[in-house]
Amino acid sequence: MPDIKWLLVAILTSVALCSVPVLSANQLDSSESQSEEKEVKLLSSAETISTTLDLKTKPRVALVLGGGGCKCVAQIGVLRVLEANKIPVDYIVGTSTGATIGAMYAAGMSVDEIQKFYVDDIVQKAMIPRLAPRLVMLPFVQAERDITDTGYAGVTNGAHFKAFLIKTLPANFSDLKIPFSAVTTDLITGKTFVFSKGNLPIAVQASNSLPPMYEPLAIDGKVLVDGAIRANVPAKWARDAGADVVIAVDVDPLIKAEDPRNFSRLKDVLLRVSDIGLAELDMREELEADISIRPETNGIKIMTGNKKYLEEAITNGEQAASQALPKIMDALQQHGIANTSSAL
Repeated sequence: MPDIKWLLVAILTSVALCSVPVLSANQLDSSESQSEEKEVKLLSSAETISTTLDLKTKPRVALVLGGGGCKCVAQIGVLRVLEANKIPVDYIVGTSTGATIGAMYAAGMSVDEIQKFYVDDIVQKAMIPRLAPRLVMLPFVQAERDITDTGYAGVTNGAHFKAFLIKTLPANFSDLKIPFSAVTTDLITGKTFVFSKGNLPIAVQASNSLPPMYEPLAIDGKVLVDGAIRANVPAKWARDAGADVVIAVDVDPLIKAEDPRNFSRLKDVLLRVSDIGLAELDMREELEADISIRPETNGIKIMTGNKKYLEEAITNGEQAASQALPKIMDALQQHGIANTSSAL
């Protein structure tokens, strides 16, 4: 779900909601608070996750799934078309929501199953539970951190999302049917950090942990947040893995001229700035891809449980993938790759 645009929305929401009258502590769900307190301690400890990509054979075709919040459900439509046309996928690398969808698919989950998780609003609710009370209490949580000098800043530590991932995904990268990597950003070094081995749910959670909505995850001496901050469409990592053909799916809209009257609100100005920055970042990253698939996502919200919008995005993904099929087939033919795969 989270990407750069959601970061800006979260900041504005935090400012607005933290100014309302404070709720008393007993108005929050106590069991939920205790669960999250334990989660902070757990995530602050070193959890061993290796980044080594251990492929038995060099991948022929790699699929790159970029970040973009609920716009990423368009990737489900892309997967459906690739599968229907028996396009082989030997390796998947994903950022943010693209990492969630990619991990599900790499685990052997059907396209229909993945679609149901999003269209039925299951993933969205796991990612942002009881948001308003958390925002109200945020200044007091931060004050406690300042006093105790523990933990990292964020509206939520993502305990519910982690529980969802543990329930839904295999425990380890080694249990996946297709090799997969999840992209994160290390706040300490400012560099991209890619997980390919070890604890799969934690790696996917880290790839989705966009500040200020989510607290960074402390893992093996690193402080990790959403991979989209530096590598929203991580085609480079697929290329570095040795793939002959790299197919990238970018769900961020292309920059087009806007009516100046659309910028009368601060939120609209900030979102436009985000769109421009992401478009530039994505364009540079996609130079590493052989084929870029760009589903139409204008008008589809970053965070939504609206079934109509989500199904529209999936349909747009199917259309974009269908249009890209001739280029994909040509690339496969040039490398002597047959468009059939037992993995699919």
